Amino acid sequence: MKIFISADIEGITGVTHWDETEKTKSDHKEFAHQMTLEVKAACEGAIDAGADEIWIKDAHDTARNIDHNLLPRNTKLIRG
Repeated sequence: MKIFISADIEGITGVTHWDETEKTKSDHKEFAHQMTLEVKAACEGAIDAGADEIWIKDAHDTARNIDHNLLPRNTKLIRG
């Protein structure tokens, strides 16, 4: 089974202010990490359900928010 996930930082747990979504603001790093963890959890759920290929689109701003090093091995991240 193939899965496509499109993730944006708006809607990530705890994001309540625009400053948390903007890369130039001090709050961004914490919420980009939270975004990575939530995408990772979605991937792990998909793998448990039988997914063997997962494509992830980082759909926020510059599309350079998700840390691919923290994602499961069988994922492919579309950035930029």
